[in-house]
Amino acid sequence: GGVDACNLAETMRLVREGRIDTSCLISGRYPLNDVVEAYRAFEAHEDGCLKLVITPWENR
Repeated sequence: GGVDACNLAETMRLVREGRIDTSCLISGRYPLNDVVEAYRAFEAHEDGCLKLVITPWENR
């Protein structure tokens, strides 16, 4: 989905300062290594998956 970017800088500042809690919005985190699995889980709404965060590549 898209993001309403009309004041994204202000929104991001509030998130960084901890004034907006995003934990209720994020239902999964996957490293870039597992991006295919992340999209599969998202498409299948696996475990109630609604929003994902893709984190940097992990050295394994």
